[in-house]
Amino acid sequence: MSPIDPPPPADIATQLAFFARDGQTLLKPERVALLEHIQHSGSISAAARAIPMSYKAAWDAIDAMNNLAPQTLVERVAGGQRGGGSRLTEYGARIVARYRAIERMQRQLIDLIAMDDPQMLGDLPGLGLLFGLRTTARNLFSGRVARVAAGAVSSEVVIDIGAQDRLVAIVGRQDVEALRLVPGAAVLALVQATQVMLALAEAGLRTSARNRLDGTVLCIGPGAVNAEVQIALAGGKRLTAMMTMESLQALGLEPGQPCTAWIKASSIVLAAIG
Repeated sequence: MSPIDPPPPADIATQLAFFARDGQTLLKPERVALLEHIQHSGSISAAARAIPMSYKAAWDAIDAMNNLAPQTLVERVAGGQRGGGSRLTEYGARIVARYRAIERMQRQLIDLIAMDDPQMLGDLPGLGLLFGLRTTARNLFSGRVARVAAGAVSSEVVIDIGAQDRLVAIVGRQDVEALRLVPGAAVLALVQATQVMLALAEAGLRTSARNRLDGTVLCIGPGAVNAEVQIALAGGKRLTAMMTMESLQALGLEPGQPCTAWIKASSIVLAAIG
C-alpha cells in the first residue's frame, strides 16, 4: 500500500478523516454515485443524467474531487469510435470501493449496537465519537426512515427512532434524493437543545410542532441565565433541552416530574448513514 492510499479499515473515525481533507469534504454520497456511474458508463454526461444532476454540476464535482484527492480520480479518454470519454483511474476505483466498505462497516456497527446496547443509539457522545461526527447539536438519534411524503418543494420524512418513538423532519426534495432517503434507510437525526420546547405533561398544550416526545425530567443543570434539562424518554433514550431560568421557574420543573417535549419538524437535521 502506497502512502497516499486510504488507510486500512481499522476504525471508522480514521476512515472518515481520510475523506475530509483540508477542512473540505472529498467524498459524499452523491459524488460517490457519480463516480460509480462514470465507472460503468465511461461518460460524464450519462453519469450526470443517472444521478440526476446538470452536466456542469457533475464537472464541478469532479474538479473538486480531483483537486482535493492525493491522486486523480477521473481522467479523460481520447479517441475511439465515440470520440473519447471519461473513466475512473485505478486509484479512483479503490477510493470508491473503500468508501462503500466504510458504509457497510457503519451499518454493521449500528445493527450490533442496536442488539447489544440500544440506549447507546440515543447517546450523542458515544455515537458521535464512533462515527467521527462533530456537531454542536446536543441531541442525536439513530433511526430508519419509515415513510417519505413528497411535496412540490419539500418532503416530510418520518424517522423511527425505536421504542415506538418517531420524529418527523421537513427536508428539501433535492436533499431527499441526494441523501437517498427511502423507507428503511439508516439516518441520524440531529436537534439543537435550544429547539426543544418543554411543557408539563398535564398541561394539554396545543402547538404547531409536529414532534411530541413524552418522558420524565432526569436532571437539571441550572446556570446564571439558562438551564439545561435532560429528559429520559420512555424507551430509554435521552433528550436535552435548553431554556431560560425564568422559564424553568415558571414551569416548576423538577427531577422525576413527567413532561412533554415538542420539536418542530423544520428544526430536525438528517444525516444519511450509508
